[in-house]
Order: sequence, then structure tokens, then C-alpha cells
Amino acid sequence: MRTESTVGMIVMLQCVLGGTLESQTRVLNGRVHFAGDTARPVADAEVALLPGLRTARSDSGGRFHFSNIAPGAYVLRVRRVGLEVATQEVTVGGDQENGVMAIAMRSGVHTLAEVNVSGQRLLFPARLTEAYARVSRGRGAFFTRELIDSLQPWDTQSLLIRLPGVRVNDRTIRVARCDNHGASGGPGNLHVFVDGIRQTSYDGYLTRGAAEALRDVVMASVQLIEVHTSINTIPPEFADDACAVILVWSR
Repeated sequence: MRTESTVGMIVMLQCVLGGTLESQTRVLNGRVHFAGDTARPVADAEVALLPGLRTARSDSGGRFHFSNIAPGAYVLRVRRVGLEVATQEVTVGGDQENGVMAIAMRSGVHTLAEVNVSGQRLLFPARLTEAYARVSRGRGAFFTRELIDSLQPWDTQSLLIRLPGVRVNDRTIRVARCDNHGASGGPGNLHVFVDGIRQTSYDGYLTRGAAEALRDVVMASVQLIEVHTSINTIPPEFADDACAVILVWSR
């Protein structure tokens, strides 16, 4: 078992509205610094904007920036080696006033778990124990961090195209068994989840397919991707109305 020592920090997150009413997009700026010392920035921290897994890194002054954000509810997750993960819910909207939000993190320990898969010892964050238990059982298709590093794919589509029964192009991702599933014989409900949060919608008004949901996933931020194209291997908590699911877990 491995551990990573952590120290307290505060993440100062400042929502700054930008863009025009016509574009309906905003910018999000923030600053990361250590708890108890606002003058001491945390540089090179990874900041993820969820859903979508867009990432940015803090500069030498602890500052980070996101642009072209659609109004809505998000979660900011900030990480750096040796520091405890910080999270903050953020609502970006047209009438939101500029403001500063702070997250105070305390010292703690991050635990790494391990599993043996085909004779290979894999280390992973303990929060992903259930996901890696599925990897060890081999029921589904899996792209671990180690495999991703060896393949060096440009994006998630570069990985998915390797799987039988999965068809990928610039605009869509389709799974063979889903072709006759769902309303009107459409492509069916191939759902994408990022860190357990569903990214896809097929309600007609707010349609967001698998290809669009995966477009913002940055491969460097991915720990594990699960692809379940059989109804028998989809974890019950993700089954719902899905005929297949893609589960993306961040590092």
C-alpha cells in the first residue's frame, strides 16, 4: 500500500463573466494558494472542470483560466502531488455576479490500492476499487492508465476504434448492439459517465451523444476507461436505460 502525504491548502476560485449575451459563454478564472498563506501560490496544480473533464494548470502565481463555458452547474476539482484534492461547486450563469469562493483543505492521506491483472501489478486510487475489481474480472473492455501510456492515443476515439462492435467517426460513436435499441430504431442509449456523472442525454431537446460527451476528455487526466457493450456486464448503478456504457475515471 502506498500513501501520499498531503498538506492544507486553500483554492481561491473567482468566477468572472465574459462573452456576450448572444454567445452565452463565460470565462472562469481562479487562483490556488496554500492554507494560511495567501501570498504563497500553488503552482502546477491540475484544475478539472466537470462535467466534461476540461483541465487547466495553475501558473507560477497559482492562477488558472477556463474560457467558452456554457452557463450551468459545474464542479471544479484541484489536484497536485503532495496536496489533498480540493473541490468546489460552481454555477455559471448570465446574472451571476463576480465573486470569490474558497476551499480550505486539511492534512490527510491518499491511499493507493493495487490489483493483479494478467500477472501485472496495477496501482490505482483507492476510490476506484470497484472499477478495478471489474478490470480484474475481465467482464468488459478496459483501458488502464498503463495501457493508455503504452498506446499514446490522441483521444478517446482512438482507443474505442480498437474495439469490435464499436464504430467511430468524427461525429458519432455507435455500438452494434444499440442500433435497434431505443426510440424509433435510433442508435439507442449509449451512455457516457465521467467520474460517475452521466454526460449524455437523449431526451430530444437537450440531446448530447457519446461523441460530444467524450470530446472534452483529456487523455492525460484519465486513469481508467471501461467499455461495456453487453447488458450483462453493465454495472447496475449505470444501467438505467442504457444499451451500452462508457465509464471514464479520472486520475
